[in-house]
Amino acid sequence: MLRWLFLLGMGLSLTGCAGQALIEREETADAVLLMGLELTGFTPGTLGYYFVLHFEQADGERRQSIVRPRSNDQYVVITDLPPAEYQLVGWAARSAPGVTGFNDHSLRIQPLDIRFALPAGEVSLLSQQMRLDHREGDYGLTQMRVSFVPLDERRRDALASRAAEVGPEWTVNLTPIGEVPEASTDAPKERGVLDFLLGS
Repeated sequence: MLRWLFLLGMGLSLTGCAGQALIEREETADAVLLMGLELTGFTPGTLGYYFVLHFEQADGERRQSIVRPRSNDQYVVITDLPPAEYQLVGWAARSAPGVTGFNDHSLRIQPLDIRFALPAGEVSLLSQQMRLDHREGDYGLTQMRVSFVPLDERRRDALASRAAEVGPEWTVNLTPIGEVPEASTDAPKERGVLDFLLGS
C-alpha cells in the first residue's frame, strides 16, 4: 500500500512539474520574455530582494514587471508585457519580506538602456542577463551588486531549454533580442576649478 501511495505521489509530482513548464497564452499579455539570471560571489539560501523592472514602450507608455528570483534560478520568465517595442530603462530592488541578513539596498531606480521588440505569440530571449553579485558586507550582512551583462552560453542554454517547454501555441525565437547603445568614446572634457564652481 505504501509503495502505491509513493508511486502515486511521484506521478502527481512529475505531472505537476510538467504542467508548470507550459505557459498558457491566455494567461499572458500575448508575449513571453525570458531573461537570464546569474548569481556570483556566494549564493545565499534565500535572496534578500526582489526586483522591479521598468520598461517604456515606443509610444511613451510605462510598464513595470516584478521579478522574484530564487537562489537556484538561472532565468526569470516575464509574461506581463504585451507585444510592442520596448526600452528597459531601469530596475529597483525591494526587500523581500521576512528575509534578514542583507544590507539595505537603495530604493532609487537604477538606470538602464536595453532596447528590444516583443512580437505577438512569441517567446523571446533577452540578449542581456541580470547578474547578482553577493559579498560579505558590514557587520556580517550580505551586500549585493546588480549589473546587466551579455547573455553567456550557460544561461542561453537554460533559456533555450525553458523555451522548448512552453507549448505548441507559441513561436520560439532562439536568437537573443535586445540592443544596448554603445557608450560614447569621446574623452570627457577637462574641467577646471572655476568650471566646477560655476557649474559649467
